[in-house]
Amino acid sequence: MCDFEHKLNQFAALKTRVNILEQKLSTTFTAIAKPSHDNGLSDEDLIKFVVQDELNKKTKRRILRAGKNVIFHGGPEERSDKVEERKDSDLIYVTELDGVFNIKLQENVE
Repeated sequence: MCDFEHKLNQFAALKTRVNILEQKLSTTFTAIAKPSHDNGLSDEDLIKFVVQDELNKKTKRRILRAGKNVIFHGGPEERSDKVEERKDSDLIYVTELDGVFNIKLQENVE
């Protein structure tokens, strides 16, 4: 039981320290996030806006890039050690599917 009480006391002390740090951070951010003179937005709000905008751009680029990739399961695979031969075999298989699915294929689009 002594070990349990010791751990419980350590936890209580740690919780007190965390609460003190949270209070200090809260007062610090309140002091830093004073409204600026440009459109009434604080620096913190401007930073949040810029970060969110950048994340949205990256997500959109990732989605657009991923939308161009297609994975075919169960297709024939060339049993060659040469990468070029395997790529050529894959290209032939995919271009044959062009007529089956009535799609237009484009090569090396970036």
